[in-house]
Amino acid sequence: MKLSFLLMGLLAGWLAGCRTEASVDELYASLKPGQARVQIQLDGANFYPAESQFSGQVDVYDTYMRLNLFDQFDSNIIVAFSGSDWYKEKPIRRQVFLDNQVAGSVMIGRLIDKANRRGEGYLMTDGTITVESLSDNKLVMRLTGKAGKYEFQRIPTKWITVQGLIVIRNPSLRLQHVTRKDVFF
Repeated sequence: MKLSFLLMGLLAGWLAGCRTEASVDELYASLKPGQARVQIQLDGANFYPAESQFSGQVDVYDTYMRLNLFDQFDSNIIVAFSGSDWYKEKPIRRQVFLDNQVAGSVMIGRLIDKANRRGEGYLMTDGTITVESLSDNKLVMRLTGKAGKYEFQRIPTKWITVQGLIVIRNPSLRLQHVTRKDVFF
């Protein structure tokens, strides 16, 4: 009997230790107002370092939403989508298609050679942008799909999987032609 409790305890500890993604609440609690955490995995590998602290602007208009964030290492992520009444259904889900980047787009980039100002960038080529929460206090967004390096975005055999989580505490919001009541949830 004692052995089974010990084994169950070890199994529970092992499972807890295997979790790789922090929860939204954990990420949110670690942020100061105006800060964001951006976790992007490309083919399962983290794209941005764990110590990256992002900040930036979120534009919320009646015909589009655009998020533009930078970290202290000159990394950048831009998420944008458009459409009439895009905010009516919640959570907000927008499809990303390679041939319609106006409807939805995700650009993921980082600086890899500071001296020569050379970067590495990916464009989401297929997938979904999901806004799970949007308020003055918190923005939570998830990304799932495929991405390609900018030079390979038209070659589907070179696309890789992308998973992303963006959490912003007290986002810097700029609203136009919509009210908080229209878009917040």
